[in-house]
Amino acid sequence: MDLFLGNIPFKYKETDIHQIFDGLGNVSKVKLTLSNITKQNKGFCFVTMPVDEEAQKAIEALNGKEIDGKKLELVKVEGSIAEWEKKMLRHGGSGKPGGPSNNFSKGGKIKSGGSAKTFGGGPARGGLMNKTGGSRGS
Repeated sequence: MDLFLGNIPFKYKETDIHQIFDGLGNVSKVKLTLSNITKQNKGFCFVTMPVDEEAQKAIEALNGKEIDGKKLELVKVEGSIAEWEKKMLRHGGSGKPGGPSNNFSKGGKIKSGGSAKTFGGGPARGGLMNKTGGSRGS
């Protein structure tokens, strides 16, 4: 079973990931995505566990567990690892693919910076004023 392990410390290497799974079952493969600039992982990786029962046991044991001040997220990969990896890189590497991330709401639109702005009106809202201090058109 392919698993997504998110929110891992950036300094972690493949050996550290194997240590996290120590005693939970056989890990046949770890795929870390590294930053070209820092050469550290991007905060997530993919783990392959050949025995589904062991993978489920690992999910139950590790999902939500805190390691080095970070709360891990361990879930089963739905679809292919390549698809998940593309989505993670597109959305900044936080959260599950297809879910909310740093700058996007669930609909994939950029979050607004606050409440909607209105235009015109009195001086309290920055509207245009005539020489007498009132709003234009009064």
